[in-house]
Amino acid sequence: MRKLLAVLFGLLMALAPLGINPAVAAETHYPDDAWEVRDVTCDPYPVCEWDPADESTIIDEFTVVLEKPSGNIGTSIETTDLNLTVDVDTEMIVQYSLSAGASFDAGAIRMFYYDSPDQNTILDVPTDSVAAGGPEGSLIINVPAYTTIGTMGLTYDASNNSAGNVTFANLYVGDVAILFLEPAAPPTTAPPTPDPTTPAAPSPSDSAIPTPTTAPGGLPVTGARVSLIAAGGLTLLAGGAVLYLLGRRRNAHLDGELPSG
Repeated sequence: MRKLLAVLFGLLMALAPLGINPAVAAETHYPDDAWEVRDVTCDPYPVCEWDPADESTIIDEFTVVLEKPSGNIGTSIETTDLNLTVDVDTEMIVQYSLSAGASFDAGAIRMFYYDSPDQNTILDVPTDSVAAGGPEGSLIINVPAYTTIGTMGLTYDASNNSAGNVTFANLYVGDVAILFLEPAAPPTTAPPTPDPTTPAAPSPSDSAIPTPTTAPGGLPVTGARVSLIAAGGLTLLAGGAVLYLLGRRRNAHLDGELPSG
């Protein structure tokens, strides 16, 4: 049995450097209407003005930092149309962390959504919202089945007069990761038109053996991934080793039961 475990362990260690990762990347979604990061000043409420939030920053596709000035100014990141429909009851969740003196008092740190697009987030009551209850943690909203999330946002508003930063990260609707940066579009440039004066390459004969191209470093590039082939071979080797050792143990057991005369 020790030999069997040693064989299996060695095979697992051999598979590790081949780049075989069992983790499956989550599906991603970018809103139909791009995110806007902005400050809002109300003097008095509901007479409000929107301005770009120059101090706030989208760090990467999964992280945004909202920086709120002190006083009667709030800041948020919002989209007028996420346009994402859930088919079953689903959690919308985002992680948050406060810094630089930020305060969650009076529900200033919130996540909210509307079940329709193009909503006025100052005057219209959201379909649902949740406020932070501590300096860090997760904000979670349960979205009912067959709901289409339209307008939604994350905010550090002027419910209190504090100044500081809140970092929002890893916004998910169920298993779908919501992106803060739009994915790069695939190239749309058409390939160049062949020059009719250039002679066509001769077709290889049936008996011709294609020569593999060579990648930088001198290694041939083949049509199949070497790592997958190696992984398959090692897997078969592992299965054979297991069957062989189990067979030996069974034969030894049966030999011990044979009558001596």
